[in-house]
Amino acid sequence: MKAFSSFCLFLTLSANYCAAATCYPESAVYEMRGSDAYTAGFRKIKSAMGDLAFFVSSKTTGRSYWFQMDMGNGYTDTYLLPIAEPQRGMQPVPTHGASKVPPISFFSLNKKLDIKSEVLVSSNESPEYIFLPQLGADLYYFNSALTDSEVEGKRELLPRGLWELKACTSKN
Repeated sequence: MKAFSSFCLFLTLSANYCAAATCYPESAVYEMRGSDAYTAGFRKIKSAMGDLAFFVSSKTTGRSYWFQMDMGNGYTDTYLLPIAEPQRGMQPVPTHGASKVPPISFFSLNKKLDIKSEVLVSSNESPEYIFLPQLGADLYYFNSALTDSEVEGKRELLPRGLWELKACTSKN
């Protein structure tokens, strides 16, 4: 009986430890609620503006769109700027059409849907949700300016909604 009690205590402690494990942004996988055609995540980069790049991958067109995160001075929001796919350890490079695209507002939210006001960095816990209100319109109207991919023609039809944390995997 004592061995069984010890085993149950071990399982309880293990379950609590596993449930409390932190998911850092570079391991987070996001899906658009209501659409399985898009996934999103982060990659660690070297930059004066922050240490994370955000990407959106489209299953429809096969394209990936990469963004550098930034925040202005004073009372402002976090926003995204289009970059070419970053290489690990290298400074991000703007896409050829980056100057045509206005900064894209980026909101990270917790489980209670409270907006976090600080810029997300690799040492933070991943947000439960991400909201990018104008990303769908920008992918539709500026898709060729948002990527250096050679694939042309097909526009993205990303719905407006919340990106939800779906998994925590090995690094992207």
